[in-house]
Amino acid sequence: MDEMRDSSAPMVREVPSQSNLRLIVLSGLASLCVTLSCLTTYCAAAEEDAHTDGTRVVVATVGSISIYKSEVDKRVTKVLRGREAGTEAMHELRAKAVEQLVKRQLILLYLANKKLGAIQAEVALAETRIVAELKQQGLTLNEFLAKSKTSQSEFQRGLAWQIGWPKYLEKYSTAENLERFFQRQPQEFDGSRYHVAHIIWKVKSDDPQIVADVAAKATKVRQAILAGDISFTDAAKQNSQSPTANNGGDIGWILRHEPMPESFSKAAFQLKEGQVSSPVASAVGIHLIKCIKIEKGKKTWQQSRAKITSAATQFLFDWVAKQQLAETKVQYTGESSYYDELGKRIDP
Repeated sequence: MDEMRDSSAPMVREVPSQSNLRLIVLSGLASLCVTLSCLTTYCAAAEEDAHTDGTRVVVATVGSISIYKSEVDKRVTKVLRGREAGTEAMHELRAKAVEQLVKRQLILLYLANKKLGAIQAEVALAETRIVAELKQQGLTLNEFLAKSKTSQSEFQRGLAWQIGWPKYLEKYSTAENLERFFQRQPQEFDGSRYHVAHIIWKVKSDDPQIVADVAAKATKVRQAILAGDISFTDAAKQNSQSPTANNGGDIGWILRHEPMPESFSKAAFQLKEGQVSSPVASAVGIHLIKCIKIEKGKKTWQQSRAKITSAATQFLFDWVAKQQLAETKVQYTGESSYYDELGKRIDP
């Protein structure tokens, strides 16, 4: 994926993290299917939100495009699937949803500017098909949009996304590019195992300052280990708040996506044998991770194609959004949690 034939294509340099909020997943580059049912689902969420709040609340703007609270609510509801979440979890989910929606609008602008997305004729054809289906149900498009509290511009942007993004992916997610992506970091996909140890400081508080203080303490311990003032094993015995402390923090063998949290595994699989990570935050606390030994996997890129395709899709999603962000002003209203330019979460 790094030597793209088109100047607008990215140089793939690393595998991106897999968000727990998996909102962007490529399903085998299947043929596009713009259906009334999927639009009905989207619009039903907007209708429910408008009915509850009595207005369309804007949470962010991307250039001249508004991101609505109803769109955020729909994504959060989809992730929760009927489960309850605490205040902290809801803030995090909403911030992630806003981030994804903002990036999607940035991508639409990028594709339009580069003439790589849906063309007007394709959007018009998709709309014509939907109008025909609505007619069979005794509805006009305007009646449908009014009932679902969705504007014409939102409706057409939805069509542009469903047509344009798969087109872009199909152009760049070739077998050749996927193999290159695999070769950048094969341990991410080939079934490699890492023998690791860790030191953990458990942090239950949501207070960012408390978390920062613990991370600072972990940094000092790491510096002492790197300076040779103390071994990792002894540092674990003295500091780790885990049953593994008595064994020098030894966890044993882990795979890329199990059994540890994603942030832990991602950091561990970036290490070489003998290296110690910088402080890594997880839902449990703050970790220092040491890679003891690496056992390389034997899977080929073809055997891991599905995972590689998903990771490459997320990479492209983030890369394209970043390119457009340099040219487009994004503003937040404060009506929902969001991440600022430094990645800090800001809550209402």
